[in-house]
Amino acid sequence: MSLVPQPIGVPSHFPTASVIELDLANPVPTLAATEHARDVLVVVRLCGTPVGMVVCPARVAADPGALSAAIATTLGEAIAVEALSHGLTAVPRITVAGLVHHECPIRAAHDRVSRTGPAVSVVVCTRERADSLRRCLDSVRVSHYHRFEIVVVDNAPLTDTTELVCADMALGGASSISYVREERVGLSWARNAGIESAAHDLVVFVDDDEQVDAGWLAALAHEFELDSNVGCVSGVVLPAELETHAQAQFEQFGGHSKGRGFRRVLFDQEHVRTCQSAMYPLPAFGVGANMAFRRAALADIGRFNLALGAGTSTHGAEDTYAFSELLLAGWSMVYAPAAVTWHYHRVDGDALERQLAGYGVGLGAYYTALVLRNPLRLAALARLAPQAVRDLRDPNSARNAPLADLPDDVARGNVRTMLRGPVEYARARRRARHQARAPITNRR
Repeated sequence: MSLVPQPIGVPSHFPTASVIELDLANPVPTLAATEHARDVLVVVRLCGTPVGMVVCPARVAADPGALSAAIATTLGEAIAVEALSHGLTAVPRITVAGLVHHECPIRAAHDRVSRTGPAVSVVVCTRERADSLRRCLDSVRVSHYHRFEIVVVDNAPLTDTTELVCADMALGGASSISYVREERVGLSWARNAGIESAAHDLVVFVDDDEQVDAGWLAALAHEFELDSNVGCVSGVVLPAELETHAQAQFEQFGGHSKGRGFRRVLFDQEHVRTCQSAMYPLPAFGVGANMAFRRAALADIGRFNLALGAGTSTHGAEDTYAFSELLLAGWSMVYAPAAVTWHYHRVDGDALERQLAGYGVGLGAYYTALVLRNPLRLAALARLAPQAVRDLRDPNSARNAPLADLPDDVARGNVRTMLRGPVEYARARRRARHQARAPITNRR
């Protein structure tokens, strides 16, 4: 099995920076030079689809000619690849005035899907974060998509704040907003409650600390229309801000997209057989903060594993486990950077350290869950062991390269906590069985 190539279009270092975006199809704007920002992170798009990121000084970002040159130098290869995948007849030249070639089949396809695509249920799981939730819902409900509902799942609430936000926003809204209460704490309980309450066959998940692009739903739905065997689509999660050192460090670690980059990938059965095993998510197949499923695929894998995810002692990996089980069940999956969300990372170092430690526990629990579901998978995992050892030892591997600028204790802690995964998974399974016996108090 071949190694997955390093992604293109991703900076090797992330500083604290102002975050801006521009589309190469439009003229490069003259941006105001900001004195407070040492650097600017420019998210570069081609006909709406992100192709990469460029970090440059504020004075360069404020000069259209200098910014165009920086983009051409840094992202020339990525732009060429994306242009050809878009079906453009020639690789565009980057100019201050915008692209010479404006035809864009993929944008036309997304526009069509936004008018005629299948109905979608958007599930937002939340707990006592009213301001973040309101910001997220504001972005979702103005999506350029003709038919969708929003289902907000309030997980083990302490107050009625979330319900009041939903009631307030539902008044006069163009889209349907439904409120669901799930008393059993845990993100997988909440996700499964959202699936049960969703009215449509395409179920989309976004976190409450994100904002979504207007064309997000169309980009996700388009992938399902292309191939009936696609059971899941995940998009790219970009940083909404990099105002603190902790936020920059998290993006350095790979952000929520975990170094997947900006190249579309179809994980069909040929891909997982020859390129990346369904049981080796490095780099990640996708991310739970931005994912969509066919209801039939969710039924095949038994929905989300109740012993994984935030709110349990395993802290995460419910999304990774679902992706792997879906691929192992014969479905295909797509990583689609055209489906964009923006995430507000943790702002302080302690929160970041807890988050990264949780990822380690979750990964150990993920492998435990795979084997307990089917012990015969141990043989396949043993065959992957040499690659895992290489990735652990190689400082430039897809796993270790993002850790280079993190404190040593944080990087080592990510490995140590992985070893706790099996124990924590056993603990979380016992708790899930106990929760399952408790009265169900969902309501819509």
